[in-house]
Amino acid sequence: MRLRTLIIVFILFIGFVLPSVPLVAEISQGPDGAPQKSNPDKGSEGRSFHVEIKNRKVPKELNVVRVKQGDQVTLKWTTDETTTVHLHGYNIKKEIKPGEATLFTFKAHATGRFPITSHGFGEQANNKDKHAHEAHRQEAPLLYLEVLP
Repeated sequence: MRLRTLIIVFILFIGFVLPSVPLVAEISQGPDGAPQKSNPDKGSEGRSFHVEIKNRKVPKELNVVRVKQGDQVTLKWTTDETTTVHLHGYNIKKEIKPGEATLFTFKAHATGRFPITSHGFGEQANNKDKHAHEAHRQEAPLLYLEVLP
């Protein structure tokens, strides 16, 4: 009986509480590619990480990026091959090209563990046909963003 009660509470939590958690990211990038200044909440920190994709992977020390809820986060991306990177849960998606730094700047509102995936490399990143859609379903995370309360 106790297990059944816990399951019901868990289902109610997922159905009613989680949808009310804001999953919107504040993305700002100035004309020069630098993040624009914003006014983060009192007590929040600015956290910056340089993420280099090389040979379709990121270094092992960056498998998990940890920040606190309320932090202003900047992920500076560089790559050796064109790709589209997607931060799930915050719904940030940008194309990254070799020789260019691309910034994801957002406020870490939602807590949890969020995969950051590639939606294909090279020609596959630019391909909008059915095969690219199938590749999207089979994507593997490059790394994870963990937002702690």
